Amino acid sequence: MALPVVSVIVTAHNYGRFLDQCIRSVLGQTFQDFELIIANDGSIDNTAEVLETYVNDARVRVLPLPGVGLAAACNAGIRASRGRWVIRLDADDFLDPHALLVMTEVLTRRPEIGLAYPDYYLVDEQSRFLGFVRVPRIQEGERLLGNNPLAAGCLYRRSCFDALGGYNETLRYQEDYDFWLRFTERFRAWAVGLPLLFYRQHGNSMSKSRANRAAARRYVKREFTRMHRQPGGQAAVCVIPGIWPGVPDRSPALLCREIGGHTPIALAVEQAKACESIDRVVVVTDHPELGRMARAVGAELMAPPAAAPQTSDSAAALAWVQGLMKGGAADNLGPPSLVLLASPFCPFRHPDRLQEALDTVLIHSCDVVVSVDAEPVVPWSVSPEGLELLTAGRALREAGEVLAVRTDWLMEGHPVTDALVGSIELLYPEWWCLKDEASMRTCETLLAESAALRVSRSAYLRTVG
Repeated sequence: MALPVVSVIVTAHNYGRFLDQCIRSVLGQTFQDFELIIANDGSIDNTAEVLETYVNDARVRVLPLPGVGLAAACNAGIRASRGRWVIRLDADDFLDPHALLVMTEVLTRRPEIGLAYPDYYLVDEQSRFLGFVRVPRIQEGERLLGNNPLAAGCLYRRSCFDALGGYNETLRYQEDYDFWLRFTERFRAWAVGLPLLFYRQHGNSMSKSRANRAAARRYVKREFTRMHRQPGGQAAVCVIPGIWPGVPDRSPALLCREIGGHTPIALAVEQAKACESIDRVVVVTDHPELGRMARAVGAELMAPPAAAPQTSDSAAALAWVQGLMKGGAADNLGPPSLVLLASPFCPFRHPDRLQEALDTVLIHSCDVVVSVDAEPVVPWSVSPEGLELLTAGRALREAGEVLAVRTDWLMEGHPVTDALVGSIELLYPEWWCLKDEASMRTCETLLAESAALRVSRSAYLRTVG
């Protein structure tokens, strides 16, 4: 019997209500030289009943698994496959009828390409249209700066999967992101430019656990940077300003007040010192008490630049750092290859966010990385007829006051509009800021309510072996 060209791997865990639609979308493909392997990963719903209806279809094989997790189920299904090309699906998603035809054509015509990937539609539990997602065109130089393309729905060469060693089975979340970083480090990918996948969003979706997903993403970035982007000879300095650039009405005295057993300035310095890639921590202030407390926790001191920016956006912060460097800091600091500007006014920011900003610079060769609010923003405009939705897209705003920058790019004087800008997404209350006496009281309330985001490693990593 001839081996199939394509192996389709469906991972199923308690998605019986969606599974039939997924299977039918595969069996109804216009390209028919495939096998379908369904990895039933310990389902206890009606998944087995759905699979029973396909028991006589020679194209379908069921691989029973005891609940090993998504990444391990993907690996088991792919390793049991026989096709030279592989595509995996989650049981709650489904394919356009021409998905295999289009993507096999790409890999056939372009032997240098290791993976073909589509745009996709968003649908709800009833398969109703929610939106359209255009993924980055890597072949046109676009980077994976925002959301990476899905690993599900992509067709790739089995040889590439074997070379990478499969999906990382220790991850409970972000196995797609980890796979994409490692894949594109070694092989070429190609966006086909057509929506060929229907990606379902619903209440039980794994992607809804945002804090765990964010922690997993930080972990993936750190491990990838350790393996592929160690900054040989590069120095990273964390600069903590006593007054955030462009926001002069915040008193540095707030940073000297104890809240929950710590002062904000001590907390900021200790977080920076714990960051693996930071060589030095510098507090920039002319406030005597703040300077004394910063020195007491091991920070260096530096005077503020002469010119103060008038606006509070990233351009103002970059101008402030540039003024600091031109004012003699470059000589005092080394100069560093990377500067991380971290506000001490955000006491609930997760400690690993500083490292994540530096890792993002190194992974994607960014000029600048800014912190943004991950909460969705719906942009409206006021008109005589009432509010009008400006765009259906996702809007982000700068928040959390973290900024990482390459100093060589900064000192060349480029405007921020010419920069390759990446981002790290902060979850509430990470981006919440101390501003005045009222916010100090709010901070105490948040501490009493244990609002700070703390995610244990077991929430996003599983023990394997």
